[in-house]
Amino acid sequence: MFDKGVGLDQRNEPQQRELSQLIEAERMSAIGRMTCSISHDMRHSLTAIYANAEFLERHDICASVRADLLLEIQEAVLAMTERIESLLQFGSSGRKNPLVRARVSLVVEKAVAALK
Repeated sequence: MFDKGVGLDQRNEPQQRELSQLIEAERMSAIGRMTCSISHDMRHSLTAIYANAEFLERHDICASVRADLLLEIQEAVLAMTERIESLLQFGSSGRKNPLVRARVSLVVEKAVAALK
C-alpha cells in the first residue's frame, strides 16, 4: 500500500532544503552587515584608546587628567567587548557560551601595552 504522506514529504525535501539555504544566506548577509558596522565602531574605539594611551605617556599631566584618560580607555574597551559579544551571540545560532569573568583593569593594561 502507498503512503501518500511519505511521497509528499519527499517532494518537499528540495524546497525545504532551498528554504534552509535561503535562510542561512540571509543570516550570513546580516552577519556581514553587522560586521561592517561593528568594524567601524571598533576603529573609533581603538582610535580613542590609542590617543588616550599617548596622552598617558606624557609626564606633564595631573593625576585627575590621567584618571579621566584611563576611564575613557576602560569605557572604550567595554564598548568594544559588548560589540564583539553581540556579534558572537548572533552568529552562534543559539549556542550558549559561558561568560568569562576578568578584571577590566587587566584588559586595559594589555591594551595599553599593545599600543606602546
